[in-house]
Amino acid sequence: MKKMILFFLLMSSAFFVSAQYFEVGMKWTYAHGVGSPPVYYEVHSIEITGDTLINGETWFTLDGRCNCGAEIKMIRQEGQKVYYRWEDEKYLLYDYALVAGDSLQIKFPSPVTPESVWDISMIIDATEINNFGGSDFKVQEMSYVGNNFGVDFGQKFIEGLGSLDFCLFPQDGLCEEGSYLRCITFADGSTIKFTDDPDCYIVGTKDIELSGISLRPNPVFDFLKIDNPDNHSFDLQVFNQQGQLMFAQKGIRASSQEVTTKDWASGAYLVRLTSAKAVFTRVIVKEE
Repeated sequence: MKKMILFFLLMSSAFFVSAQYFEVGMKWTYAHGVGSPPVYYEVHSIEITGDTLINGETWFTLDGRCNCGAEIKMIRQEGQKVYYRWEDEKYLLYDYALVAGDSLQIKFPSPVTPESVWDISMIIDATEINNFGGSDFKVQEMSYVGNNFGVDFGQKFIEGLGSLDFCLFPQDGLCEEGSYLRCITFADGSTIKFTDDPDCYIVGTKDIELSGISLRPNPVFDFLKIDNPDNHSFDLQVFNQQGQLMFAQKGIRASSQEVTTKDWASGAYLVRLTSAKAVFTRVIVKEE
C-alpha cells in the first residue's frame, strides 16, 4: 500500500506519529444522491492537481465537481490538523489529534451567501482503529452540537482520508450533501475502496458527458439556455432538491434550447440530458 498512508497508529495520542496526508494526483471518488430522498446516484471525483507556496506554506490545489457558491479549492496539513483557504484566509477543517470528549469548532463559507461564514460545533464521541485496504486508520466518530442550518455533515472521519459518509472530504460538505465515499486513488494508482462494486464509477446509470453540450447562465434567473452545437438528440429532465420533476421534454435536437425558469423557487436544480448512448448532468442554481 502507498507509503504515504502506511503511517504508524498508536492508541496513545502522546506517541502518535503523523505522516503526510496529501500528494498531487490523489483523488476522491464519491456517490452523490440526487433528490431527497435520493432519486438516483451519480458518481463524481475531486482531485489534487497541484501545489503552491503561499507565505512559505505548501498548499494543495483541488479540482472537481462542486456546485456551491463558495468552493474549497486549497488544503494543507500541519501535523494532524487540516486547513483550507478561502478568501485569502486560513481556516481549520479537521483536527485528527482529538479524542473522545474533545470538541471541534469549524467554519464553512456559506453556499447561499458566499460573503458569510457558517459555524459548526462537533463533539468527538469515540475514536477507534479500522482497517481499510489492508491498512489501519484512526477513525473519529462525531456528533453535532449546533450549526446554522440543522444539517449533519457525517459521523465518521478517517484520518488522512476524510469523511466516510454524507460530507465529502476535503470539500465543503454543503456542496455535495448526501455523498458517500467510494474510493481514494493515489498518484501511483493504488486504491482504497469503500464499496463492494468492482468499479468505483458504477452506480446505476453511468454519467457520461455529451460533447459540446453546455448550460448558461449559472446562476440562472428567468431562462436557462442549453447549447447543443453538435445537434445531439436527447430527452431533458429538470429536478428540484426534493427530487420532484420540474420540467421534461423528449426528442430535442435543436442546436439551442431555452427553458423558462422565472417561476421556479430559488435553490439548486439538477438538469439531466439523456441520449441513446450517454447521460449529461449538471447542477444549476436559481436566483431571484
